[in-house]
Amino acid sequence: MIPHEADVVVCGWIPGRGRLRDTIGALLVGAYDRAGRLHLVGRVGSGLSGASRQQLQQQLAPLRRPQPPAGHAEAMAMTEATWVDPQVVARIAYRSWTSGTQLRHPVYRGVLDDRDISAAQMPE
Repeated sequence: MIPHEADVVVCGWIPGRGRLRDTIGALLVGAYDRAGRLHLVGRVGSGLSGASRQQLQQQLAPLRRPQPPAGHAEAMAMTEATWVDPQVVARIAYRSWTSGTQLRHPVYRGVLDDRDISAAQMPE
């Protein structure tokens, strides 16, 4: 059982491999700290169905941008990533936060169309 849930903002995706090579393999998700800075907090591939991958690809396509919305070394090194403006909020389940900055065992639960990006907050 995965005991926790959180709202995250979608920052981009990395392509799938094998049979998923033409679609989203994993979402790159972020959350805001108390100062309002966006941080990448994980990759979420578990829980993505074929239908959700297709829906996300259509929803995220018009939001593409050339650079990551969260500018840190790990993001800049992800040359295979497709980055998007951080406008889509998703719900994920997770086991824990590692050192307060990365999600452990995140599982995609769905897009939250009724949420503002400010709902995606780092843990206190």
